[in-house]
Amino acid sequence: LVWVHDYYLMLLPQMLREARPKMRIGWFLHTPFPSAEIYHTLPHRKTILRGVLGANLIGFQIYDYVRHFMTACASVLGTDVNVESTYILDAQQRTAVTVDAFPVGIDCAHFQSLLATRELKDKVIELQRRFDGKKIVLGIDRMDYIKGIPHKLLAIDKFLSAHPSWAGKIQLVQIATPIMRGDTARYVKLRNKVHKLVGQINGRFSTLAHAPIHYLDQPISPCDVAALCFLADVMMITSLREGMNANAFEYVACQQRNRGVLILSEFAGSAQTLGSGAILVNPFNTDAMALALYEALHMPEADREERHHNMNEYVQRFTLQYWSDDFSTELMTQEDADHELLSLELPEPLPRSEL
Repeated sequence: LVWVHDYYLMLLPQMLREARPKMRIGWFLHTPFPSAEIYHTLPHRKTILRGVLGANLIGFQIYDYVRHFMTACASVLGTDVNVESTYILDAQQRTAVTVDAFPVGIDCAHFQSLLATRELKDKVIELQRRFDGKKIVLGIDRMDYIKGIPHKLLAIDKFLSAHPSWAGKIQLVQIATPIMRGDTARYVKLRNKVHKLVGQINGRFSTLAHAPIHYLDQPISPCDVAALCFLADVMMITSLREGMNANAFEYVACQQRNRGVLILSEFAGSAQTLGSGAILVNPFNTDAMALALYEALHMPEADREERHHNMNEYVQRFTLQYWSDDFSTELMTQEDADHELLSLELPEPLPRSEL
């Protein structure tokens, strides 16, 4: 039994299949799978898809990506797609492969134990003193162009411009964790753009005693993350496209007391699982995001309670362990124990005399 993860290893399932034909192989993609129209532009599109189809079971975060993958296989490879049964039937290779959605969760028990530690309680007290009297809006993102950090900052700028009285009462705590490829020209340009926006907004709306944006261009400890998630009144996730986004789940898991509001991009995979409780936004519409922030800050307690209950019920049930068990069980119970039993028996051709 082998479980292969992510786009770096899309060719590996077929390599394993050629080396061990009877092996059970699963492949899971943690990132979005593009639409078939975009996938068509890749020069090695057939080789990549053939590589993935070497697996017995193929998993994605949400059903949108399942549909994209199956459509790409049908248009590029000519496979027969049955979305209802989640099978891809490949007459050329004479195989059938299961494709399904397996949304990733988080380790809720870890956060519950972390919230009970003395270290975290001391950190919460420290942050309460630091941001006393302020509504905390939290953003925790990698410094990556898909995270939509500039869009979030533009929304904050529009919110403060429309409601200047909030300038001294709101605190955006934005953590922008650098990534390994951050020294390339594209990421340097993004970082510079974010720094410029932070400077402009703080320059316009700050006083001698307060700046509306508290920005850190560095990673922080898991304890600090949990403390901020525990305290924040609002969390803003403005991804332009993302597989799932675990930060949304972590915020919900830590909000057992305050019942904070989650503003979530409709382009994050978690929007399909937490949409019943989050305020969904289009990150390309910064005016709408500013309105969503106003709604979140003024939301009645009863509404916050109901929204949090809906999200927390999902987060506590569909954990990281549940995801792992679900995928592993599905892989082990595939009808195809050796990938040969799924072979499609092609009908014998009719004699020419009967045509």
